[in-house]
Amino acid sequence: MDRGYRRAFGIAGLTSQEFQAVDSRGYWLEALALGKLLPETEAQANFVEVCKRRREPESVYENAWIKYSLVNLAKVISKKISECGASVPNVVTQELPDLFFDTLVKNLHEMEKECPNTNIQKAIITIRARQNKGKNQNRFRITNYGGYRIN
Repeated sequence: MDRGYRRAFGIAGLTSQEFQAVDSRGYWLEALALGKLLPETEAQANFVEVCKRRREPESVYENAWIKYSLVNLAKVISKKISECGASVPNVVTQELPDLFFDTLVKNLHEMEKECPNTNIQKAIITIRARQNKGKNQNRFRITNYGGYRIN
């Protein structure tokens, strides 16, 4: 455990301070988040509440862990979609942050380069539709690739 949280290496979307927080305390944060350790301080209790989605993240550790978790979830889902030709899971809803959607689509595009698959392109369209559902699109026309073009 003294080498750093190896799974944090190369996570896009984390600031250097957030990366350092996950790298130095990742195993401990994971244990708190999974309930393997009980919180002993108010800050730790707040962290657990953030992990349970009962409050918004405020500290560097809270923000770092939430971002890290979202990016890892996106990696797992993109792998399942590309390998199994599976549809987009129902857990992918517009309530998730854009970081999740952007990471998911980026991973799917990378996987599509390795093995062109029409199911991947369908999944990307579904993902972007869920991301943008109900958002005001009068001013901007949203493309399948998540980019924006001013009308």
